Amino acid sequence: MWWISPDYSHGFLVAPFAGYLIYLKRSQWLPLLKSFEPGGFHIAAGIGLILLAFCLRTIGILGRALPVEGLSILVLAAGLIWLLMGPRGVWINWAAIAFLVFMLPLPSHLNRIVRGNLQTIATDLSIICLQTIGVPAIERGNVISLPNSEVGVVEACSGIRILVSLAAIAFGMAVLSETNWLRRTLLMVAVVPVALIANVSRIVMTAIGHEYFPTWSAEIHDIAGWVMIALAVILLILVKRFLAALLITNDQEKIPVAGDLAVR
Repeated sequence: MWWISPDYSHGFLVAPFAGYLIYLKRSQWLPLLKSFEPGGFHIAAGIGLILLAFCLRTIGILGRALPVEGLSILVLAAGLIWLLMGPRGVWINWAAIAFLVFMLPLPSHLNRIVRGNLQTIATDLSIICLQTIGVPAIERGNVISLPNSEVGVVEACSGIRILVSLAAIAFGMAVLSETNWLRRTLLMVAVVPVALIANVSRIVMTAIGHEYFPTWSAEIHDIAGWVMIALAVILLILVKRFLAALLITNDQEKIPVAGDLAVR
C-alpha cells in the first residue's frame, strides 16, 4: 500500500519515528529493562499479547481484513515490550506503540466514506472561495464549472492524503512538545479544519490557473500541491502556539513581574 497509494506513502517514515520516540524515553525504560524480573503473570500477559497478535494476523489474512491484520503489529509491539519490561514499559512507550497506527491504511469502507465526504466539502468550499474573490464558478457535482474551463475535484483531490499525513505530524508534535492532554487533544482535532483549508487553497489555485493561465495550468497545479503542504504545516504550528497561549498550565514558566525582577 505504501508503494502503490500516494495517500499512505508516509508509512515508510512511521516505524523509524516510533523508534525515535522509544529512544527518547531510554532514560526511563533502560533501568526498567535491567532491573525487571518478570513473574508468572507478566510472562503470561506478554506471551498472551504476542499470541493475540498472531491470532489477529491469521484472522486478517484468512478474512482478507487488512485493518485486523495491521492491528496485530500494535499488539505484537505491546506484547514484546510487556515481556521485556512489564506493564510499566508499555506505559512509558505508549506513544511509540500508538504512532504505529499511522502505518496502516484506513479500512476500505471507511476510506470511501471519508474520501467522499471530503471531496464534497472541498468542492463546496472551493466554490465559495472562488465566488468570494470574484471568479465566476458553478458547482456541478464534484466539478467546478468556470466560464472558459472546468476543474474536476477527483478522488485524488479529496484531501485524504494531506489529512492522514497531517494527523501523523500533529501526533508527533503533540507527543514531542506537549505535556497537557487537553492541548494534545485540541491539536489533533485541529487537523481536520487545517487539512480542509490547505486542500481548498490548492483547488482554488488550480481553478484560477485553468481559467486565467491555461498554458501554465499544469505547473500551477504542481506548485499548488507544494504550497498546500507548506500551508498545512504552518497553520498547524500556529494552532499549537495559539493553544499554548490560550491554555496556560502549571508546568509553564510564570512571567516575572516587576517585583520579582527587582528582588533578583
